[in-house]
Amino acid sequence: MARRAARADSPRQGTHPVLIVFLVFSILLALVLGVLYYLERDKTKQARDAEQRLRGELDANNKRLDMLQNWLLVTALSWATTDNEAIKEGDFAEACRRLVEYLNTPPDNRPKDIPEPFIKALDMLVGTQEKPGVLYPYGILQGNRLEPFKQKAGAPSLVKKLEEAQAKAADAEKRRSDLEAELKRVQASYDQYKASWNENRLKEELAKRDEEHKKELVQKEQEWEARLKSLQAKLQSVHQDLEKKIKELQASADEKEKKLLEEMNKRIADMEAEVQRIRQAARPRLDLSRAIQPSGRVLAVNADCDTVILDRGQKHRLPEGISFSVYPRGPDGRLVPKIKAMVQVVKVNHDTAVARVTRMVKPEENRDPSWDEFDERYWITDPSRFVLLRDPIRPGDFVYNSAWKPNEPVHIALAGIIDIDGDGRDDAEIFKRLLRERGVIIDLHLRYTGTEYVQEGRLTDRTDMLVVGINPGVRIVRKPEGEEGKPVVEKDAFEQLEAEARRRGMDVIGVRQFLLQMGFLDLRALVQAGLREAAVPAKKPEGKPEGQ
Repeated sequence: MARRAARADSPRQGTHPVLIVFLVFSILLALVLGVLYYLERDKTKQARDAEQRLRGELDANNKRLDMLQNWLLVTALSWATTDNEAIKEGDFAEACRRLVEYLNTPPDNRPKDIPEPFIKALDMLVGTQEKPGVLYPYGILQGNRLEPFKQKAGAPSLVKKLEEAQAKAADAEKRRSDLEAELKRVQASYDQYKASWNENRLKEELAKRDEEHKKELVQKEQEWEARLKSLQAKLQSVHQDLEKKIKELQASADEKEKKLLEEMNKRIADMEAEVQRIRQAARPRLDLSRAIQPSGRVLAVNADCDTVILDRGQKHRLPEGISFSVYPRGPDGRLVPKIKAMVQVVKVNHDTAVARVTRMVKPEENRDPSWDEFDERYWITDPSRFVLLRDPIRPGDFVYNSAWKPNEPVHIALAGIIDIDGDGRDDAEIFKRLLRERGVIIDLHLRYTGTEYVQEGRLTDRTDMLVVGINPGVRIVRKPEGEEGKPVVEKDAFEQLEAEARRRGMDVIGVRQFLLQMGFLDLRALVQAGLREAAVPAKKPEGKPEGQ
């Protein structure tokens, strides 16, 4: 204990705590005073800048105040009302003069120190000549220049406009009140009519009228049946009278009239036979007893029946864009000569091709017997309806184009007048140009000059078919009077060539049927396109002459 007391009485060594606290406080005080001094200097600078800015704004406001007192205030007060006694005539005239002077000045030359609110009010109230405002014109328009008002009495004001608008509003309010009164009157009348409505009475009235109509209908039906029976009896009587008169006329006819009738019937039969022969000569003909050699087959058909795959491609020299007629395949695997669709090649691969179905034949029950393949009504052209047909294109169907064979050109012969569109003119040159463009070789052309046939070229062993047109050179040689038998026809060069072609085993086909198998249906448009091409001079294609 004595040792601890002695240690406590001895002086402490090191820094005193009071001195440390004093030093820390001094440092903090110096920092605070420095920050306050910096902030005070910044506030002084901001105050000087604000003072300069306020002085500039004060000068501008003084200018605006001067303008407001001399012009703008008087003008604004006169806009509200010209009856204000505080506005003197001289001040008003001066304000109008300055306002009109401002409006007559071009926009680029107008003073720039006018307050923005006044300019907006000026545009709204006064406006321009193209777009007038509420009070326009604030002056008298003389020519293209606006002259200011001299007196307050002639100037417009918003109070006057307001009074006019209030008068119109009062008139509208009166009309609205009248309409509401009329609506209430009509509503009351309607409610009264609705209250007096009797639904049961209406049903009874409807049932009564229905019964009356039924009785009237039965009565009219009985009257029409009676009239019909009377007319049928009269018709039967007239029919019996006509039959009786016909029998009397037939019985009274003499032998001479009978012979004359027989002679006329004979002549009519001869003329009908002649007309039938000429029609047969002009009609497209195809020997269906011979099998058509197909140009290819359909390998596949898509689900929508509007695209097919053919078994012909680049290795068969199949051109893109060619059209084929499609024929069904019979139970015996042979081609059935009954066209069912038309397709056009859109893509050619190495050994296959993709073709788009352009049209399909309508079902037989939907076709008129007078329609043929060249009638647009004969076909269905909407691709969405192809899949709905009972007999769509199927894999294994045959395709045929009379002007194309795989890997070799087609050789043909022409005879007669080649009338494509049925106008009676010879379209042989258009037809030959069309064939040459598709690589067809014409071995022979039996051309009719108007009086006789002229043969250009000859038949060869490579000639595939004979395309015939109209034979106008048919001559009928009759036997002398008294000899029995039918008239005989002398064969001309046309028929001799046809007989020779059949003897050689060639197909004899009409020009229209030939074009149909090539895919041409609009023959009139085909001829018009050929005439346009013929009008443009073109180089003659190099190639082997016809018939050689």
